[in-house]
Amino acid sequence: MKKKAIIGSIITLAILLWLLVKVDYGQLWAALRRANYWYVLPYLVFVWFSMPLRAWRWQLLLKPLGRVPFWRSYASTMIGFMANNVLPARLGEVVRAYSLGARTGISRSALFGTIIVERIYDSLTLLVILWVVFLFSKAANSTEAAAIKSFGYIFLAATVILLLFLIFLQRKTEATLYWLGRLMRWLPGGIRTRGREVIEKFARGLTIAPGVSATLGIIFYSILLWVMMAASSYLIFSAFGYSLSPVSGSRYLPMEATFVVLVVVSLAITVPSTPGYFGVFHAGVVLALKVYLNLPPKQFLGEAAAIAIVLHAAQYVPITLLGVYHLKTEHLKFRTTGGKIDIEPEQPEPVSGESH
Repeated sequence: MKKKAIIGSIITLAILLWLLVKVDYGQLWAALRRANYWYVLPYLVFVWFSMPLRAWRWQLLLKPLGRVPFWRSYASTMIGFMANNVLPARLGEVVRAYSLGARTGISRSALFGTIIVERIYDSLTLLVILWVVFLFSKAANSTEAAAIKSFGYIFLAATVILLLFLIFLQRKTEATLYWLGRLMRWLPGGIRTRGREVIEKFARGLTIAPGVSATLGIIFYSILLWVMMAASSYLIFSAFGYSLSPVSGSRYLPMEATFVVLVVVSLAITVPSTPGYFGVFHAGVVLALKVYLNLPPKQFLGEAAAIAIVLHAAQYVPITLLGVYHLKTEHLKFRTTGGKIDIEPEQPEPVSGESH
């Protein structure tokens, strides 16, 4: 975890320094002053509503592990996303599994398996959106779009490799554990034994396709979630004076730009960074907008940086505050010591499922 945190900090610092050197602060300040922040308020509603959608989708993945009340899955989702904003190395994914495990008694490793599967659905949905948009886009042949598509191909290859590994782990668990054991034979015996136990529990949470109806539900929620988040992002562009219609006196930005921004940012935040994705989030917005905003370099960077700052803040602040609130209402405490996470519930409430 420490190595990831250090690498993430270096990458974030490099990106931020690049932005700080390149950006024209006069243009940045002018864009921020010109913005109509009333548009941000309805966007906050969409940001919040995305979390219950995630919780409903997660419940479909959790079915094989036991019955989990919606409120529990929703609270843990909020806690996990908040933790991603304040902890390094995307530890929020682990915190999310730990928080639900602490309250339900379900194996944390199995819960983490469902989160990995959820991330695969997200990745594939986003990549499909990207290629559908570029299939019909007039801007698909630009230099920046080509770079985005190349990054997308790399991410797709990584996702497919991970998916194949997980399918093999689910269906051929013993064979996979055998080969993993061979790869880990240089480790001390106690660590190998513990590692095997964790991976076995993790494999129990791997239900790539939990029945036809549940799988269709997961796909539906995934599409709904990302289409809603992309479309609602236009509220932030509207705050900066952009319009869907290229009419006289308005600045035109097509709706497809919001989808490209969403996908590029989602890919960018997979790069190691500091908590809250500072730097990589903003760089993703700037790269995506370069496809669409035909402005002089200084004006473009100031405008794009301003949009990135507001878009990031509109997601970071409410999710962090709501996550802290649910951490308190769930009576949970978490701390990290020596790279390990410890979550302490005041009164555990087990449900039907696997104990850990």
